Order: sequence, then C-alpha cells, then structure tokens
Amino acid sequence: MILPERVFGRPGANWIRSGDAVGTISQFRPDQDALWVTIEFPADLMRYVVKKGYITLDGTSLTVVDVYESSFTVQLVAYTQTEIILP
Repeated sequence: MILPERVFGRPGANWIRSGDAVGTISQFRPDQDALWVTIEFPADLMRYVVKKGYITLDGTSLTVVDVYESSFTVQLVAYTQTEIILP
C-alpha cells in the first residue's frame, strides 16, 4: 500500500498536501529502461488526480501519465528506479 499525496505549487516548486488517501500498487510493467506503475485509488477521489499533474507517492513527486476510473499510472525512468523504494 502507498500513500498518495496531492501536490500544490508554482512553476519550479511543488508544495505537498499530505495524507489524502491510501492507494494500492496493482501492476508493475517494464518497458525498456522504464517501469510503468499502476495504482488503484478510491474512485471518489480520482477527480483530484490529473493527467500530466503531479502526485506524491511515499514522499516522491511523480508525474501522472494516465488516469482511469479508479486507478492511475506513473512511469519511473531508470534513474528514479534506483533512487526510490516503492513497496
């Protein structure tokens, strides 16, 4: 389980609002050097998750790639995969 946090900010900076909900990693999908991660998230809170927006997962600010009814995806480049730990 992970704790997504909405990120607020201005260009060049992100401010984080913590503790909105708990998500669950449902899929890891390798794609060359990248890793796609799908996270199941409460459907009633998906309105706060925006494609190309930012979301913080366990303290790491990531860009949302795709948004679905009750899940979203992020992509971890090779460098990010070596620098963070996701459950």
